Amino acid sequence: MQKRHTDRKRYFCELATTSDSFYVGYVKKYKAINAATRILEVGCGEGGNLLPFARVGAEVVGVDLSEARIEQARIFFSKLIKKENSTMWISYKWHLLKARNYLT
Repeated sequence: MQKRHTDRKRYFCELATTSDSFYVGYVKKYKAINAATRILEVGCGEGGNLLPFARVGAEVVGVDLSEARIEQARIFFSKLIKKENSTMWISYKWHLLKARNYLT
């Protein structure tokens, strides 16, 4: 395990930087990102990948099995995003998860 994996704030920031550098621009080529955009990440951890989307105004929802990671997401986002109502964090043990691999 690398140091960045044990430093959760650092890992959160690295994911946010990567998402901002690569994913946001890619998605914008195909879909506008604004206050009407809703983004769901399953297995979100602390939510680092969602931060850049929230910063550009999207409503983001993060789901993770770990209550500890969801609590960290709440803490990290509360310090970085002022629009609290634009984020939702869910920790739940699912019995079944069915997902499709696509962007709509």
